[in-house]
Amino acid sequence: MKRFEIAGLIAGLMLAAGGAGCRALPSSYAMMVVGDIVSDIDVKDRQAELMGKTATVADAMFGKPSAILVDPRRDRRLIVYPVKGDLLGKKRYVVELVEDRIVALSKTTENIDGAEDIIKAAALRDKLLKRTPSECRRAGDFDRPALVLRDQNTWNLVHVYDVRNITNLRGARYCVLKFDADNRCQEVKLVGVAASTKDDPAGA
Repeated sequence: MKRFEIAGLIAGLMLAAGGAGCRALPSSYAMMVVGDIVSDIDVKDRQAELMGKTATVADAMFGKPSAILVDPRRDRRLIVYPVKGDLLGKKRYVVELVEDRIVALSKTTENIDGAEDIIKAAALRDKLLKRTPSECRRAGDFDRPALVLRDQNTWNLVHVYDVRNITNLRGARYCVLKFDADNRCQEVKLVGVAASTKDDPAGA
């Protein structure tokens, strides 16, 4: 597998392997944080207009962001935008920046495997909600977080765990935990791997 070019832990992946649901590893931040990558000509068309530009160009294109996540250890950001016309509210545009320049664009959707994702996430929520990060690690039997992010507005923690070895779901899976100001888990989400043009981020 190739190493990803940071732009993008949680966003890109190789195409899903048909109906079997086999999926590769994600290649950017957007994938693990926001949802499954969707191959879309819309993204390819917009990407050419955004690469190398600043966040203001993305704001002009997509409107007001719904979230901005930062990696405190590196000069990287994810800016998340709702997709206009998405009645279910599951799709997002995710713009990834390194040193304030756009390096990747993804279009994502949550719970690509439908009921399977929902059932597993519900079971994890029963274990993890209202727990501290260390308590979540023990209760979920997680290794170290694959990624530690902060919400730019609140500075609340966002932890991402690789759970491929502890779930029965097909393909790669990540568990995203969002914490409140008291460092108590307030949201649990399972994110799978779908499609992207990005390379594998392993080892980054």
